[in-house]
Amino acid sequence: MSVITPATCPSHHGPNARCLKCMGSGATPPPAVPSVSPPPHCTHGPSVHCPRCSAGMASKPAGTAARGRVPWLCTHGPGVKCVNCLAAASPSPSPSPTPAAAATAAGAAATSTTPQQRKQQRRQPCRHPSNMRCPNCMVPTPGEIDETEMCQHGPHGACAHCMPKDAPSAAPPVFRCRNHGPHGSCIECMSRLDQAKLRIKSQTDSHCVRARMDLASANAFQAFVQGQKFNTRRVGFLYGTFDDAGSTTVHAIYEPPQKANKTDFELLPDRGGETADAIATLFGLRRVGWIFSHAARPQILTATEVSMAAAFQAQYDPRFVTVVLSALSPEEQSAKGAGQTKVEAFQVSDQCVELHHAHQIVLPCSNPDAITVRNSVYVTAAETNTIDAHLLMLNIPMVSHQQSIFALCNFPIENRPGYEQKLSDLKVHLMREAARPFTDRLADFHLLLYLVNQGLFSISTDMPPLCDLVRRKVRDRSQIEGFEMLLSGLVG
Repeated sequence: MSVITPATCPSHHGPNARCLKCMGSGATPPPAVPSVSPPPHCTHGPSVHCPRCSAGMASKPAGTAARGRVPWLCTHGPGVKCVNCLAAASPSPSPSPTPAAAATAAGAAATSTTPQQRKQQRRQPCRHPSNMRCPNCMVPTPGEIDETEMCQHGPHGACAHCMPKDAPSAAPPVFRCRNHGPHGSCIECMSRLDQAKLRIKSQTDSHCVRARMDLASANAFQAFVQGQKFNTRRVGFLYGTFDDAGSTTVHAIYEPPQKANKTDFELLPDRGGETADAIATLFGLRRVGWIFSHAARPQILTATEVSMAAAFQAQYDPRFVTVVLSALSPEEQSAKGAGQTKVEAFQVSDQCVELHHAHQIVLPCSNPDAITVRNSVYVTAAETNTIDAHLLMLNIPMVSHQQSIFALCNFPIENRPGYEQKLSDLKVHLMREAARPFTDRLADFHLLLYLVNQGLFSISTDMPPLCDLVRRKVRDRSQIEGFEMLLSGLVG
């Protein structure tokens, strides 16, 4: 009986393959290939792992070689590779980095690349378009959190995430209703917007409880207006003090440059206003109010005047007062007598100041009796864009006093139409008040203002010591002799 070899086997398999015919003929088997038998019940090659063999591999000590090729699973020739032939590569063990080294490496990677670059690197395995998200690109790595990814608006929108944190105009996030999209509306949204609207109410308590007006200053202002027969309106700023009891005390009135007629006025650019403020500060005074006059009319304060009062209260102080000098109506003149005037003090409510801060008041006011606002408000449960001016006014009790810091108020007042202050006015004033002590003769707010405006005295060097002498009513000639000689030389 002839011996069947793999080369003469009628099955026509490769030289390294075996079948029942060539194996049962007593042929010499090929040399054994060193291999490792798979674990029980495993039917896969060395490059595949299942729970059984994975558990067995995990139980092996470190450094144990991986399983080799299982020869009885290969049925191909020597030049062909299959899953069984491809032995699993054994990765070379590498030492694990220490926590400090890992933190250093993470910090170096975070500083070497920008968040956008790290985000692109992380998204490389993703296969979806750039405007989509998957679990791989949604999980940020340390140092890669970019708040702009939280934005839910389009490219032309803005929210609290994409706006600069130190921007003064950064508004809080826009309310997004859970019931609809950004352009929809529902009962909940309408109720929220309704609650956000301002409800105009009459204010009972004012910041200023009483106004005290210097009698001499008020008489000088009233005399000029009456001399014009109320045909020209007049405006002035009040200088005085606020006390802890809530009273506003006026010591002087400064009349800035202005252009006016019988019904209207306009404040012109004022270069002497800073000088008036500086002199008032040397006496411990500040702007505490304003005063204006008008002829007989139905309105005590027009809508334009209410808006100006709100602007002044917002600029200077909540206790800033508005004083109105008005002519009497024919009915009031018949009852009180001709030539009488009326002086009243007011403030505007906090809601009016709030409307001014929010730029809600529409200027100029076309209706003298009502203020028009840009966004609707509620007035007595009715939604409207007009507010009665009287609803925003508060009347302030007013009294007069004669204890002003300035003993005199008879020097010609600045910026009066048709008259310009002259050096001869200073000479006449000093001669007329010659019986008074020197410091009392200079205790006139308008006189001190004239000395600075005409360049006779310096506001920074001459006025501080001079105003201190006047304020303390110094009588010592050794202290006032220098100023007295200087003024005598100026007026001759």
